[in-house]
Amino acid sequence: MEQPEDHDDAAAAGSGQGDDREPGRAAGYRVDIGGAASGPVIAGHHNVVVDAQHGSAVTLLMAGQRPRPERRDRVHLLPGRQHTPLGRNAELAALADAVGSGGPVLLWGPPGVGKSTLLRHAARTLSPGPDGVLLLSAAHREPRDLAQDLFEACYDTGGYAPSGTELRRLMAGVEVTVYLDDADLTAEQLQELTDAAPDATFVLSSRERVLLGAGTALEIKGLDRASGLELLARELGRPRPGEAQAAAELWQAAEGVPLLLLRAAALARRDASGSVQLPRPGASAELLPLLLDQLDRDTANVLRLLATLADAELAAAHISALTEVPEPSAVCGRLVNLGLATATDVGYRCAADAAPAVLERHPEPFDAEHLCLHLARWAAQPSTPPADVADHARALEAAAELAEHAGRPDLTIGLARAAVPALARALRTDAWGRMLEIGLEAAQRTGDIRAVAYFTHESGVRSLVTGRRVVAGILLSEAVVLWRQLGDHVGADAAAGAGQYAPAPPSVAPDGGAATMPHGGSAQNGDAGSSGVTGSTGTWRDSQGDVFSIAEKAPGVYAMRIGACGGGFTVAEFKGGNGTYRGNPSVSAHDTDGSCGRLDLSATITLAGGDDSDTGQYTKQLRPGSSQRVQCTTCGTRTITRLR
Repeated sequence: MEQPEDHDDAAAAGSGQGDDREPGRAAGYRVDIGGAASGPVIAGHHNVVVDAQHGSAVTLLMAGQRPRPERRDRVHLLPGRQHTPLGRNAELAALADAVGSGGPVLLWGPPGVGKSTLLRHAARTLSPGPDGVLLLSAAHREPRDLAQDLFEACYDTGGYAPSGTELRRLMAGVEVTVYLDDADLTAEQLQELTDAAPDATFVLSSRERVLLGAGTALEIKGLDRASGLELLARELGRPRPGEAQAAAELWQAAEGVPLLLLRAAALARRDASGSVQLPRPGASAELLPLLLDQLDRDTANVLRLLATLADAELAAAHISALTEVPEPSAVCGRLVNLGLATATDVGYRCAADAAPAVLERHPEPFDAEHLCLHLARWAAQPSTPPADVADHARALEAAAELAEHAGRPDLTIGLARAAVPALARALRTDAWGRMLEIGLEAAQRTGDIRAVAYFTHESGVRSLVTGRRVVAGILLSEAVVLWRQLGDHVGADAAAGAGQYAPAPPSVAPDGGAATMPHGGSAQNGDAGSSGVTGSTGTWRDSQGDVFSIAEKAPGVYAMRIGACGGGFTVAEFKGGNGTYRGNPSVSAHDTDGSCGRLDLSATITLAGGDDSDTGQYTKQLRPGSSQRVQCTTCGTRTITRLR
């Protein structure tokens, strides 16, 4: 049987603990997921029927059954028109030269300096690539999702995400210029993205200077004096002779940063003689409080909502529904003019430096229940396009974090259960994975076994379709056990069906106890043999019969997945190489009286013969200085054997 490419690394799973409750019930919490949020998509070699109730079903597609996307003749996805940026002729010329050389090109500088304005202007005015030009928002986006955005822009396709190898084959020879706004990517992530579209030219804006190798990094600084004064004049009208000096002093105090100059212009007023009174240059640090003083009740409430979501963007329709403001675009437009918010292709978000000032003034955040329930109902609606849910991925994550801080994991679980199916159908696997992790952590903390089963199942499906087959096998096997405990045969059959396309690991009891091998027989009596893997990756059994799995997340970084008391699993990170790996896991464990508690540990794995060895020692001890209420019954050194 044909199998997809194999990139085995750690599953996106959370940690937490539960307690001994009836399966599927969490103390004090109830989550109801309604509707039929399901539908088929194709990811790589797999046909996935997304199911919001029992977990997704997967079948394998042979080469002739997979979609054959048609390439678009030309790509032209650009932002709306805007003012020509003042004083940026030199930067624009340097940018044009760098783009002409093939890139990649980075525009970097502090918030408010005008990077996005210059990038968007360049996208509209510079010569496009032979196959077109497009602009994407990269804020809080990861390479896999950005690559899918790029693929969908260049190909006429629906419900299909090619495998990494197939994506590179399809994008080879596609010479587009790709502008990425707010690209907070590491050098490694940027390399991953450019590898996915080897013949595209990438132009990015970012706060930090990312190492580009052979690329070009252009630092964007504040406007020069003439351009800064022209910006103020454009906002306020030409200054009178007595006003020019005040404007020059203000430009100097703001260091030419356009955002600060626009805020100063918003605070300007005219006296009885008609002269413009600008804020004092020394008061530039006080601009935000002065601007907040000018807001009416509705505008302040909208800004409080956006500040609660930090740097997440929210569509105007959601702003209206959550704040009961009848004309959200007008209110948000005023916030943009005041330099307190930013307009995006999706909606609006709070200016980066404004959020702390808003939350300091209004320490009580926006109501978590109102926010989460609204977003959950919207995401679960069959009429809501999955792409719209993906566009709001960061807002969904921020809302879930707010619920956690409010002590309402039930809201987190409900929101994640509503959003996960839509993110899967949108084929944005990075956002899908983040929401799965958020939901799983909340479900484990509350002991909601049904939610744990669902999120574990979906994490296994995601791992399968993204090429991490060993991890998928472990997760889907766990999901089968959990679904059967709940008496959900539909979920168990779906997890088992998906699991047939992954290597079958030893099954692990939900309490982390002894394991059985996939085809019968005891793991304790099985022959470990040669694993065929190196490093600490694989499935291990210790001398007491406990089984745990380790997968590689990144070079030298590993995730250990072990059973948690009360159900579910805990993930601990280890780092190292050459046969020695160290970590500081925080795990849930049984005390001598059978209760569950948290242990903060220091742990070391030492393989007897280096990375090629299938035997070694696992040493655990209480972390120095930690306060423990649970006795560590497993501390000490145990012999470990790699099962596969």
